Amino acid sequence: MPVGVRGRPLGLEAAHIIPVSQNGTSADARNGVLLCRNHHVLFDEFAWTPDEDLRVHVADDEQFRQSAVANCVLDWEGKRLPNLPEKADLQPAAEAVRFRLDQFDRFWHS
Repeated sequence: MPVGVRGRPLGLEAAHIIPVSQNGTSADARNGVLLCRNHHVLFDEFAWTPDEDLRVHVADDEQFRQSAVANCVLDWEGKRLPNLPEKADLQPAAEAVRFRLDQFDRFWHS
């Protein structure tokens, strides 16, 4: 459940799965995930990514993983993303997630 005050969500942002700079769109909700600001930055920096089952993969970088304890991203590892829309047709698009997973793999293995 999102953190909020009097029904207003706080600190939540829409993160693009395929960045607009790489032909992603803001017009399709399926190209986004709802994240707190901290996890949004880590997502943009390829510290973690969802797979096609929308389960979280965390970078296998020892220095990052040691620092990640404080921001709880390791708690997500292997689990499905929280805050997903209930309707399957509004959840992240498979092609967007595949694109992001490919970019994640390229970032860490090139």
